[in-house]
Amino acid sequence: MPYSFENITFNWRVDYFNAVGATEAPKTWDDWLRIALELKTWGAEEQIYPTAFAGSLWTDIGALICSAMDNPYTADGMINWEAPEMVECLAFFKRLIVEEELTPPHGYDGWLDAYYSGKVASVQAQSSRGVWGQNAFGTDKVATSPIPAKVEGGGAGSVYWGNGVGLLNGAKYPQEAMDYIIYTMGPQNLGFQQTVIKTGKTPVYNSAYEQIIKTNPQFRTYQWMVGMLDDVNRSVVTPRNNYYIIQHTMYLKHIVPFVEPGSAMTPEECAQLIMKDSLDEISKQKL
Repeated sequence: MPYSFENITFNWRVDYFNAVGATEAPKTWDDWLRIALELKTWGAEEQIYPTAFAGSLWTDIGALICSAMDNPYTADGMINWEAPEMVECLAFFKRLIVEEELTPPHGYDGWLDAYYSGKVASVQAQSSRGVWGQNAFGTDKVATSPIPAKVEGGGAGSVYWGNGVGLLNGAKYPQEAMDYIIYTMGPQNLGFQQTVIKTGKTPVYNSAYEQIIKTNPQFRTYQWMVGMLDDVNRSVVTPRNNYYIIQHTMYLKHIVPFVEPGSAMTPEECAQLIMKDSLDEISKQKL
């Protein structure tokens, strides 16, 4: 029984961006880099990081490759680590972190504490993080927008996933249990849908957009969720396998030495290491 979804978004401090003349979220990587460099100068005395990542495959390189390719997955259900666009993603990632020093160490070290301390101007992270920022600083201070694309209008949206409740097929009184779940979490329960929205989770039902987000004045600060629904509608569904967690593990293993200051590892080498170790682990699986 689904009740919400999340996707990777660009969460930004409106007040900080306005201070450097940026009145909207960056639409491209070039916009992102340009604004971040301006924020670096503006926030130097207060030691404000212009941007950050949340420190997982989907929020970091996984989101970047979705913003760079129409289909970021291979026919075998892997992220396309061998694509030329992946090399560009890793190179851009390293530039933000190491060359321009626009992020916390490694792109994400301590980012959440820094974010709540007002020391992060923007972060590429789960959509709910923008609402968390609004709860901390005010709805006029933080905005949630689609992630920047490599080129404006390009890419495959961003990664998304659903949140829901499952009922085991051997459950006792399964019909009664499902009736209760539908009663409490279904689209007709507007009170529950409103609670979901307030936590920063994007609703899955069209009726929630029509009856709450688009029409209820008390929910006008959540109208960004309409854009997230559009983003998901043009996204590519992630492959239905367990390869993500394996690739995530190998990503964390190799991305840290890749973005260490002074690292000589190339984007090509980093991608190859992640792919090789992932394939080695996948080969151990048995049906």
